[in-house]
Amino acid sequence: LGSTTGGAAAAAGAGADGRAPPPAARRSHYRLIPAAASAHDGQLQMAGSPMQMMRGGSFGSNKAEPNGRAGHLFNASLVDVVRWLRTSFALDDFVVLKMDIEGAENEIVPALLATNTSRLVDVLLWECHLKLRGPPGKCQCAAWDRALKAAGVKAIYHDPYPFAKASDSPEFLPG
Repeated sequence: LGSTTGGAAAAAGAGADGRAPPPAARRSHYRLIPAAASAHDGQLQMAGSPMQMMRGGSFGSNKAEPNGRAGHLFNASLVDVVRWLRTSFALDDFVVLKMDIEGAENEIVPALLATNTSRLVDVLLWECHLKLRGPPGKCQCAAWDRALKAAGVKAIYHDPYPFAKASDSPEFLPG
């Protein structure tokens, strides 16, 4: 997960719930943490490495790696993304949320809608995996897009993003 905070939230002095933002949100910063996105806090056993998780490619240990190796196992913190958004951002912040979280959106999107936290998100870039993991014929991706737009998300883009070219992707060093 990555975050930038400060700016309008610091100037406004209050989060979306009317309370003062936490001390970390009162200053501008950017921090990457090896954590898994969820709609609740906890732990998730992952395969790969924390560095691999930061750049993409780690997966829950209940999945097999394409080449059949289980990989190195480690525990990653689960972060309640919905709570994090509510306590870190205000309505006047410009929030871009990117989710390619291998199925965790099936839990996060309904929670964003149920708590009205989706109103904090200006731009959503996401890959909806429900069409692959949901019951046959029960894809909720289009319905969620409509509900998110109705709830205030101004722009929604699906992976692959129409404005990105493959040549724009950074090359990552092995970790």
